[in-house]
Amino acid sequence: MDVSQNTQRHARSFLDLPSKIRQRIYKTADLVVGKTLRLAPRNIDDDFSESQPSPESLDFTYSLLQTCKTINDEVMTLICSQNILVVVHEHVRYGLEFLRRLSPEQCSALTNLFVQLHLKASPVDDSQLLPPPDPLHPALVASWQTTARHILSHTKPGTLNLGLFCDTGVSDTTFSVLQPLRDFSGFLRNCEIQLHHQKENTRAHAIAREACIRARGFDPNLRDRPFRFFDLPTEVRRHILEYTGLVTPYKEVYWTADRGFRAAAALARCGGKDCDEYLHRGCRFLGCTQPYSAVTGYICCQRRSGYSSHCQCWEAARSLLLVNRSLYREALQVLYSCNRIIVIPSKGFRSCLRPVDTATRLDASKFITRHMWPDVLHNLRTLEFVFPAIDPATLISGEPYYLDFCHAIDHLKAHTDISKLTIIVNITLAGSVTRGDQNWIRDELVKSEGNEAFALRIHAQLLDHLKTLRCMKRFFVHLEWAWHWFLIDHPRVGLPHNCLDREMNKMESWLENMVMGDDYDSEAAGKGNEQPSIWLYKIWSTLEHVWWPDIPKRQLLNYV
Repeated sequence: MDVSQNTQRHARSFLDLPSKIRQRIYKTADLVVGKTLRLAPRNIDDDFSESQPSPESLDFTYSLLQTCKTINDEVMTLICSQNILVVVHEHVRYGLEFLRRLSPEQCSALTNLFVQLHLKASPVDDSQLLPPPDPLHPALVASWQTTARHILSHTKPGTLNLGLFCDTGVSDTTFSVLQPLRDFSGFLRNCEIQLHHQKENTRAHAIAREACIRARGFDPNLRDRPFRFFDLPTEVRRHILEYTGLVTPYKEVYWTADRGFRAAAALARCGGKDCDEYLHRGCRFLGCTQPYSAVTGYICCQRRSGYSSHCQCWEAARSLLLVNRSLYREALQVLYSCNRIIVIPSKGFRSCLRPVDTATRLDASKFITRHMWPDVLHNLRTLEFVFPAIDPATLISGEPYYLDFCHAIDHLKAHTDISKLTIIVNITLAGSVTRGDQNWIRDELVKSEGNEAFALRIHAQLLDHLKTLRCMKRFFVHLEWAWHWFLIDHPRVGLPHNCLDREMNKMESWLENMVMGDDYDSEAAGKGNEQPSIWLYKIWSTLEHVWWPDIPKRQLLNYV
């Protein structure tokens, strides 16, 4: 017997290995998987190199695809199933042609596909307008329809996530673009559609929503049917309302006499992994920050005309207040009991009350007596007053604004469930605003020799009438000053940070005990566990690298 012929007859090739073993070898050898792939010609420079695979990985994958048809089909199927494919707006025709060349098996393996068919602005930043595009040509619409039907006719139901960007608004072109999704309803796992880069009108949102829901196999009219909400138990209704826009992202609501209510917002857009840990808890409700958004773009229902089930952006639930009187009352209960209501000065967080302002009503007084109905006050659970800085030369007792504040506190006592109410008072020390804190610490702390009554004589007069609310659940005082945000020793003052903190804590405790009684312990009541309000935290974060005295006085007094 010829040994060479026997060896040749039993020779093994790479394709004789099990499919799962071959896939593991591909991945180990640096096949492109788990990446976001922009479908563009190879000779095109890619501006998104940070999100793309390495050149070595791309070269290996390209070489592997040239090996043979069997390996090409197998590798291409793996690429389609384990990567996000993006048809970028600069190379739409190339991307659509690439998708049309996919085999039925490769189409069925697709899991994530984004198509930027027609864009007027950056899919990541809607304020960054692109060069005015030509109208969407009928030939391109037909190319998209052919491509979409090819993919959807072979995709596995409930497998593919599709994102479609087509800034054509409400038009016949839009309906033509969406027609393939109507023809293959129930095939997609998830669908997101953008029809305009701005929040143009509600009809565009409705069109996108209907197309997305039909593409997933659901009835788009299901939510439009009447539902007997008040047949549910009271506890269940309240629990449902707590998941609506009645509860803000940070559970804080600001109020000023000139602007009314507004929700607390972060200082800037989410920074992803680099985002501030404390502020990050509300980011997902204030802006869409999906993974790979720098390449794929994102579809935000609140910023753009479209629909996305991933969008969790917060929107004020004004419509709930307009249904009927019963729902209005229950909605107000959730609004005022689940959020911290923060009354801030109309002139800004760093405004100052001087002797010439004694006829001015405090915003706290306006909120209690002018804005809030008596039966609504009963729902308050956490109320925070941000008082303006008070010039030490300003008299308190007998002044119109003080008497008005006393009347407001009496009104609050008469109509609020005091035993469930927490009041937080923030006072900015006047010296830290008017003199940049250069002299105030030495004058008021060092020279007072620990006499809190002298150092806080103005603030004690302002808070004196709060003694009538002594049976409230909790009462906290926060004294804010220019160097509170600074984390090292204070070179201009001559006192280390921890010494000043101890002095400030003693003064805060003195004011709290003055109102609540000598036996009251704010730390035992949970003051240490209370997170700072977003407005205050933003000031600390912003000023962390700013030299306070160098800020212009006008900017300082009106800083928000």
